[in-house]
This record gives sequence, structure tokens and C-alpha cells, in this order.
Amino acid sequence: MLIEKMAPLLAVLAAGGVAVAVAEAGTSHSSGLITQVVSHSVSRTGTVGTRSSSVSCPSGFRVTGGGYDAPYGGTQQVVENRPSGNGWQVRVLSTGSITIYAVCASG
Repeated sequence: MLIEKMAPLLAVLAAGGVAVAVAEAGTSHSSGLITQVVSHSVSRTGTVGTRSSSVSCPSGFRVTGGGYDAPYGGTQQVVENRPSGNGWQVRVLSTGSITIYAVCASG
């Protein structure tokens, strides 16, 4: 059920969509499970450098997935994209900004 409900969100995330933070935020499912997407942006455009940050799930939620969006059309190389504690960690060598997402579920 969770995979089915999250499929549209994950498809947007995989396509690099910025609307992810709004797409499924605070969705309640018939099973009583609540999902939430949290995000954090690191903005620094025009210079080559490592963009690194993490985002954590709120209290009472656990991380079930995550990722990032790097919409700037410049050079990008993923160094790290993984779960970290109760959230998601991303490090990208980029000339643009990044937004980190964590998909969180209650319970």
C-alpha cells in the first residue's frame, strides 16, 4: 500500500521535480500510516564546489527513502546519496544548488 501511494511521488523525485515537497506531504492512508516529505535546500550557484547537507524526519516518523534535486544545468557529480540516522544525506559536486528530500512514515 505504501509503495502504491508513494509511486507518483517517487516518479516526480526521479524526474528531478521540485514539486516533491508538496506532492505527498502529510498524506494519511487507510492503514493509519501517515507519510511526510521533508526537504532542505542548499543554494550557491555559479561556483564549483561540494554541496552537502542532510534533512531529518520529524519526531514520531522514520525515514523510508530520500534523494535530491539539482536543477541547475551545470556539471554535477554525486558523491553521496544515502540514509543517515533518521534522515537523508546528500553530497554533490556541483555548480548549482541542491534540495535534499527525506520520505518519512509514522510508526
